[in-house]
Amino acid sequence: RAPDAWDSVVKTSIRDLCTRAKEELASKAVNSGTTITVAMLDQLGAKYCSEANAAAAPGDVPRPMRLRCAFLGDSVAVHAKRRGRSSPWQVVSLVDSHRPDRADEKTRIEAAGGVVRPSRDGCPARLITREWGLAMSRSFGDFSAVPFGLSSEPEFAPEVTLDMDHEHLVLACSDGVWDVIAPA
Repeated sequence: RAPDAWDSVVKTSIRDLCTRAKEELASKAVNSGTTITVAMLDQLGAKYCSEANAAAAPGDVPRPMRLRCAFLGDSVAVHAKRRGRSSPWQVVSLVDSHRPDRADEKTRIEAAGGVVRPSRDGCPARLITREWGLAMSRSFGDFSAVPFGLSSEPEFAPEVTLDMDHEHLVLACSDGVWDVIAPA
């Protein structure tokens, strides 16, 4: 597929996964869920995977790599780069976690008829359902919370062109890791 099909392929794949989960894991996926973070590296300017993987011909100008990321929920992906071992890492978060009190998420939840309880007493904001409150506004699973504004629609981070003269590192971790370590 062409590289510009990225958004469409990810959205369709997650939609298909949700449908399968509802059908095959109905008793488990109704009241439990998880986050999704997908990262893809490809060569900038390559039209097809085979072209990106082909050996360079003599005199070819190397093409930089591109990092793309899609996410759903409150796991976080970061991109770090440095010029070499003696240089410090420059770390940037690729995502903006789907929390119920994020302004655009709160607006979307309330437009769907849902309620967001503000954070209090050290606890994060919650998307309120009949049974409980979720600390994230998007999820793979948790299907019983969909009528209250939970979404399974992925969001896409701005793509990053990787500098060819730097080392790069991508970390995608659950909220449990980032609750203890600041991502950027």
